[in-house]
Amino acid sequence: MYLSRLILNPGNKAVRRDLADCQELHRTVLGGYPDLNEEDADAREKFGVLHRLDIHPRSGAIVLLVQSLVNPDWSSLPAGYLLIDTDLENPACKQISEQYGGIKSGDVFTFRLRANPTKKVGTSRVEEIKLGKPKSNGKRVPLKNEAEQISWLKRKGDHGGFELIAAKAIHELADVLVKEESPQKGAYLKGNQCSNGTVNNRLSFVSVLYEGKLIVTDACKFQDTLKAGIGSGKAYGFGLLSIASARGD
Repeated sequence: MYLSRLILNPGNKAVRRDLADCQELHRTVLGGYPDLNEEDADAREKFGVLHRLDIHPRSGAIVLLVQSLVNPDWSSLPAGYLLIDTDLENPACKQISEQYGGIKSGDVFTFRLRANPTKKVGTSRVEEIKLGKPKSNGKRVPLKNEAEQISWLKRKGDHGGFELIAAKAIHELADVLVKEESPQKGAYLKGNQCSNGTVNNRLSFVSVLYEGKLIVTDACKFQDTLKAGIGSGKAYGFGLLSIASARGD
């Protein structure tokens, strides 16, 4: 696995376009991988690509992190896309397979995750299914309550080989910080074409930034979680779980 760090040039037209539209950023990110058809919906999964935009806490630089199963090639980025006036290697890419392969159950990490927590509503109840009514899968709606957002991540941990380090009662999960962010502008979808030839569906995501501390309960599952990401919207900058060793643990 590989992890790239790209420091973006906010004065570049293509960067401003990508920051304004997550579908455009998705296309730019996939352009770093070989033999891709931009219309191929499986391309992201094929190369295991996850990405996230961060703002550097000290410099204020716009940092694009990209994780993938194969070594990317960023030479095709638009001219001026990356910031030149920086002392850091840009772009930078490192192999992380060995680091992730050495993770053990009981290891403690600090983490950061931008996710799109959702739940399904309108699904069929057991009683309805027993009565022979058609099964309904319902629709996904965003979770906007902080307690629900934390519970969502706990459930992901139950299946993903980790537990959130928590206190009890009102201070439950006190080491976890949830930052509600503005809905991210999405992309037009195919279908529902208007009479004038335009499309009127638009993706939007509730973006939640999770930061905190976790403990690995199942190393194999956790490594799979790191590789696959968490939640939906992975093509649009959600799901990349970043970890660092927790000092003092």
